[in-house]
Amino acid sequence: MLLGATVLSRTMFIVGVVLLVTILLRRTYKFFGMRAATRQRPRPYLKKTPRPASDAHGLTDTPVEVLRWQVEMHDLGRNLKAELDTKMRVLQILIAQAKQEAERLEQLLDAERPPAPDSPRSQPADDDGPTGSAGNASEETGRTTRRLPATARRRAEIHALADQGHTAAAIAEAVGTPIGEV
Repeated sequence: MLLGATVLSRTMFIVGVVLLVTILLRRTYKFFGMRAATRQRPRPYLKKTPRPASDAHGLTDTPVEVLRWQVEMHDLGRNLKAELDTKMRVLQILIAQAKQEAERLEQLLDAERPPAPDSPRSQPADDDGPTGSAGNASEETGRTTRRLPATARRRAEIHALADQGHTAAAIAEAVGTPIGEV
C-alpha cells in the first residue's frame, strides 16, 4: 500500500503542475494577444505623423530659398576661414621677419657697443701673435672658440658678472640693458 500511495501522490502532483502551467500559458497568451490587437487598432486621440523618407536632416519640406541661403552660408564660412588662415600665415611670416631683424639689430648694437670694464672681453689679450699664449689656452682646454648669437653672448656675460658677485644694477650698467632684463 505504501508503494501505491507514493505513485498516486506523484501522479497527482504532476497533473497539478501541468494544469497550473496550462492555465498560466493561456492567460499570458490572452494578455499579449490583446496588447497586439490594441496596438494595431488606431486610437482616435493620437494623430499619426508620417516620418520623412530621407535622412536630409529634416530639410525635405524646406523651401528652396532657405536651402540656397544655407549653401551660401556654408560657402561664406569656408571663405572666411580661408581668409583668416591666410592672414594668420602672413602674420607668422611677419613675426619671423621681425625676429630676424631684431636679431640683426642686436648684433649691430653689440658690434658698436664698447665692452664693459668688468667683462672678460674688455681685458686686453696678450698679443703674442696667432700662436701666442691666447691660442695655446684654447688648445690646452680642448675647447673650440665659436661666436655665439648676440642674445646668448649677452646672457653668458650677465651670468659671468652675476657669478663674480656684481649687483643687478651694476650688471645692467655694464651690459647696457635695462635692469628688468637682468
